[in-house]
Amino acid sequence: PTLNRTNAQAWLNLFDSDQRPLHALEFDDIQTLLLRGGRALLEGRCLSVAFPSDRTPEQLSEWIGDVRRRVTTGDQKPEEAVYLALSAPGLARLGLEEEVATDGPLTTSRLKKEVVKFPSAFSLGMDSPTREAVTGDDNGNAPALWNWGDQSRPETESHAVLLLYAKTEAELNHLYNEIKAELTEHGLKIAQEIKMRALPERHGDPIKEPFGWTDGISNPVMEGLTRRSKGDPVNTVQPGEFILGYHDNRGYFPPTPKVLGMTDPAGHLSLPPDYLPGKFPTFESHHTRDFGRNGSFLIIRQLEQDVDAFTKWTEIQANDLRAKLPELGEHVTPEYVGAKLVGRWKDGKPLVRWPHSPDMDPELDARQTQASEGSASDGTAENKPKLHPGNDFLYGKEDPQGHRCPLGAHIRRANPRDSLNQDNELALEIANRHRILRRGRTYYEEGANGEQTEGTLFMCLNVDIERQFEFIQQNWVNAPRFHGLDDEVDPITGQHDQYSRFSMPTSKGPVTLKNWTSFVTMKGGGYFFLPSLSALDYLAEPRRLKAD
Repeated sequence: PTLNRTNAQAWLNLFDSDQRPLHALEFDDIQTLLLRGGRALLEGRCLSVAFPSDRTPEQLSEWIGDVRRRVTTGDQKPEEAVYLALSAPGLARLGLEEEVATDGPLTTSRLKKEVVKFPSAFSLGMDSPTREAVTGDDNGNAPALWNWGDQSRPETESHAVLLLYAKTEAELNHLYNEIKAELTEHGLKIAQEIKMRALPERHGDPIKEPFGWTDGISNPVMEGLTRRSKGDPVNTVQPGEFILGYHDNRGYFPPTPKVLGMTDPAGHLSLPPDYLPGKFPTFESHHTRDFGRNGSFLIIRQLEQDVDAFTKWTEIQANDLRAKLPELGEHVTPEYVGAKLVGRWKDGKPLVRWPHSPDMDPELDARQTQASEGSASDGTAENKPKLHPGNDFLYGKEDPQGHRCPLGAHIRRANPRDSLNQDNELALEIANRHRILRRGRTYYEEGANGEQTEGTLFMCLNVDIERQFEFIQQNWVNAPRFHGLDDEVDPITGQHDQYSRFSMPTSKGPVTLKNWTSFVTMKGGGYFFLPSLSALDYLAEPRRLKAD
């Protein structure tokens, strides 16, 4: 019989009273970043690592073996965390181009029929000309201007990223010094270092992004994580939307990168999803192994935010709007303008439920409570969980014309929910096929003159870069024609060199904000693969590079 992890586990399952369901998450093999956000780990740092050209695949595999022992997996709260992800050029430097083609046709004869390569978006990279048109990274956001992540410039190459988290600054510095020493020992270098701003110590305090808005509200709920609340059909998605090797929302296994079975003599990797054993395993021999299972694709974008420009612009627009909307009077403040752009008030309350002020409306409060808990008359109140009052709404049912939350507001573009085709009962299901799992934090940088710049270190996870992250960027966020709008892009993250207007529907007709400026600038990033522990064991295995 073939020796590999899948067959060994299947054989052991024959002795159990009940076999583990195929959809059950293998927590110990999954990097914890996919399973929880790490709210208790207040301090963080992102390190972009470059592999010097004189490092051989064997030497790089030795480093993988060392850092693999630090990588945090499982669903429990860690005391500190280390996560490792690799770019396509980084995997190639590790010798994986012999098993997985990163670009162009397969040239090695033994690879012609046995291998499925990585998705083209990942292989090409965020910095490639073909992806720029999709992500909107042109003009002032062009890769040639990035501080890191442009693979065409040796000084900005990024072959791997290490994400470090700890509870205190002292603990983070200790972890950082150990990691840095290991990198130096293996002849590697930190090409870019991004310091994340510390989270509030009190867990009840909101996490704010630089413009002042509460962040991290609208993440989807992953089925299979038992600690998460149940009964939220608006935001619940299957694990296969974020973790390779599991069923997605349509009941299918997403495509996964595979490697030749001959390169895994130690049997670290499992069989591809098509060959997963049923109740009684067949122990057949197969040519490929699943490199992707329990892994995901990590997107990182360092977005610098011009807080002063945003603040001044909202003040100017508020003064102009008071004359256009006299019926709203004192409600038209700079925060009101910002809320229209974002789609939420600074405290996180959505405009769909709180259209004029974040202060609670008693009538609305009663309606919200009934919608979230069920009514006593139908006997369902005790069976329905309380949903987050700022996230369980639907645009199509509650604000179809955008009178409360404008059609082009940032959160409505990023996740339009049921509003794009309100007559289609599958609208929400279709929108949820494009969800991403966000893990970003704010960051800060200190300049030579002592001044600080700040922004968002956007990070998200998905199994299909094109269908999820890039679809959102191209078809929703940066689309000048979205939801019936014309010549408008995302008011927060969009580039306004060409499109400098924003429409606010009202009962008396649309009000247009003009004289725009761009508040967010792309400073670096890339597409990375976040491997499972088994995949890291495979990469650290020296015999992999000597397979016949």
